[in-house]
Amino acid sequence: MSRQKDRDKTSSKIHKERMRPVRAVVDRIEGEIAVLLLGEEETRVELPLSRLPEGSHEGSWLKISFIGQDSPDQANDGSLENASFELDLAGEQEQRERMARLLEKIKGKNKA
Repeated sequence: MSRQKDRDKTSSKIHKERMRPVRAVVDRIEGEIAVLLLGEEETRVELPLSRLPEGSHEGSWLKISFIGQDSPDQANDGSLENASFELDLAGEQEQRERMARLLEKIKGKNKA
């Protein structure tokens, strides 16, 4: 394979990585402000509650896509101006199940 084709494949892979949605959780709601924990690093970001999808609440999981930005890291400044938000119901359910398993594990240790 030529070097140009290798570069094209690498560039395409990087672009796909950058376009992958970032997950966030609504940590809390303070009046009309939603406090999100963004990504693996749980970067704290505040934004108007009106920017979130209908039905969002404390504990909601979101998928955030970044439009016109090279990477999600550019959103860590709290701007999120070019971001779109979608409820991640499957992610929220996974988290609830994980927490239930952990709770059962803790309860089992306390009985021993």
